[in-house]
Amino acid sequence: MDKEINFENRITVSYGKLKKIMESLKKTHMKNDDLVSFEYVVGSCFPNVFENIKTEIRTAYTQGYMDGINAKEDMSINDIN
Repeated sequence: MDKEINFENRITVSYGKLKKIMESLKKTHMKNDDLVSFEYVVGSCFPNVFENIKTEIRTAYTQGYMDGINAKEDMSINDIN
């Protein structure tokens, strides 16, 4: 079951960037037991990935809304017949 890891396709962040993020958190007077949101971590380390996630969520939400509107219209038309 051991699978070889393809390191060429991994999304990575440099240690220097992580260090800057940690320094930024320290400047906000965070303590060691304070919680940092997933959104902050992903948005700070991988801004393009975070934007893509937000876009996909927005698109799925909009599509679901439109599907609901269309289903409601279809039900209304069927009620008339």
